[in-house]
Amino acid sequence: MPVQLNLDNFEKEVLDSDIPVIIDFWAEWCAPCKMMAPVFEKLSKEYEGKLKFAKLDTEQFPEIAAQFGIQGIPSLSVMAKNVEVDRIVGFAPEPLLKQKIDAALKKAEEVMEDMKKNPEKYQHNHEHDHDHDHEHHDHEHKH
Repeated sequence: MPVQLNLDNFEKEVLDSDIPVIIDFWAEWCAPCKMMAPVFEKLSKEYEGKLKFAKLDTEQFPEIAAQFGIQGIPSLSVMAKNVEVDRIVGFAPEPLLKQKIDAALKKAEEVMEDMKKNPEKYQHNHEHDHDHDHEHHDHEHKH
C-alpha cells in the first residue's frame, strides 16, 4: 500500500528513505488521478523493496506541491533522497507507466549509489530544490 504523505512524515518517508521514492501528487477532484490510483497501488506491490510508493494530496498539502512546482496532476515524482531524478506527468496506462518507472528507478539507483560514494556533492542542499534546477523552477512558478 502506498504511504500517505503529510508535513510530519515527509522527511522520514522521502528524504530519509534508503530506497528511491515515487510520489503520486493527486487530488480528490482530479479524474485522471482516480484512474491512476489502482494502477499505482498495483505497481506498489510489484516494486516492493526497490521503490517506495507514496501519495500526496495536493489539496491538503499545497505547500509541498508548490515546493515541487507541480502544475498539473497527476504528477509522479521519483526521488532519490532529496533529489528529484524524474517526473512523470499525466495519466499513463500500466505498461507505459511501468516503462517510465523502470527508467526513473534506474536513474534513482544511480544517484543513490553516487550519494554513497560522493556524499559531499549532495550534503549542502537538504532542501528540495537542487542547483541545476533553479532556473527551471523559477519560471514555472510565475503564471
